[in-house]
Amino acid sequence: MSRIPATPLAPSDSRGRVSDQLIAALKQRVASNYGLPPSSVSGMAGLLLDGAGQVKMETLLTCVNLHQRLHGLVETYALSVRSAKPEPSILNNIKRNLPILASKLKDQFGLLSDLVTSVYVSSSRGSSEQMRVRAMREGVASIKMQFDIAVTQTIAKHKKSDH
Repeated sequence: MSRIPATPLAPSDSRGRVSDQLIAALKQRVASNYGLPPSSVSGMAGLLLDGAGQVKMETLLTCVNLHQRLHGLVETYALSVRSAKPEPSILNNIKRNLPILASKLKDQFGLLSDLVTSVYVSSSRGSSEQMRVRAMREGVASIKMQFDIAVTQTIAKHKKSDH
């Protein structure tokens, strides 16, 4: 999975033009999802979004960074389960960060927030560790897919013309 910069990004300038950093991060994410070089993803250089679109894109970028962290934690937990030494501290860290992600998504992306909450519930169920890892991996993958859909829909709904 590609890394999107964790530095705070300025979402737009005074004319509503999306920042170059945000565009580069989104290009990198789209390219990595489809196995393409970032230079081959075009059409985003002059992207203009209205105010709501800018807020949504900033929220998505923040949440994608948190999702990447959760993905790493889930994989670390899976390795500890595979070595027959599941570490409860990693599981607690995952359980602590899932509601944070859900609360950040609640305002603009309610269904995505519900998906994160369902992953939290499935990670708390009393089952074998292997079943818990499988449920968390599937949940993290579906959240990633929904993030990609949310980015595409946000661009489609909030795109402004140059006029």
